Amino acid sequence: MNSHCNAANKKLYHRGQIDVIDMPVQLSCSYKYFLVYEDQISRFVVLKGLHGNTANEVAVKLLDILAIIGAPQVLQSTNGRKFAKEIVQELRLLWKDFMILHGEIAERTGQNRDFKSLLECWVEENPTKTWHEALKHIQIFQNSTFRCENGKIPYDILFGRNVHKEFQKRTNVINSTRDNVWAEEEWIGLLSNDQDEVKKEDRQQFIEDSTFANVRDTDTVSTILIM
Repeated sequence: MNSHCNAANKKLYHRGQIDVIDMPVQLSCSYKYFLVYEDQISRFVVLKGLHGNTANEVAVKLLDILAIIGAPQVLQSTNGRKFAKEIVQELRLLWKDFMILHGEIAERTGQNRDFKSLLECWVEENPTKTWHEALKHIQIFQNSTFRCENGKIPYDILFGRNVHKEFQKRTNVINSTRDNVWAEEEWIGLLSNDQDEVKKEDRQQFIEDSTFANVRDTDTVSTILIM
């Protein structure tokens, strides 16, 4: 199988999925729907709030997404082939030189994610917030923690590295003081201090190991002399 076409089932390989999901109306939130765009190779997702569920509004939002992470060859949707076709038509009207096709849902192994339930759970834990405010939080969390079929996470596959996770590791190291850190210089200073502490610990461990080795060697020599 090459990167363009899966000859076994006659489907193009690089696919994207667009789904529009309705949400309960909230007085404090003017959005009624949200879209989920998922790159089918990396499982990287982008979530966007929608006022309506028209193909034009979805296409405008989707074009912003594709301009950043790249466009697939084929667009599919659990909302139906007709909906995918309408979005493709709108996309190609918005961008005359844009070549993208619509297709049926391709079978895929691996778990599916229930983003509506994830949003509802987040709102339960943050009752003063709206589900629309949760979109970015869920997006970041899913892209930096969700495990694909090959064991990698979406950030790794799409960008080659999980920048968020690497930064989070450093944050956890200095967790006790991170709330007081706002500037780049403060962060670098803390990392330098942390590295100095590690070096001190390494030096101390080296001294302790050396002392133990000397004592052990002395005991060995004494034993030999006695014998």
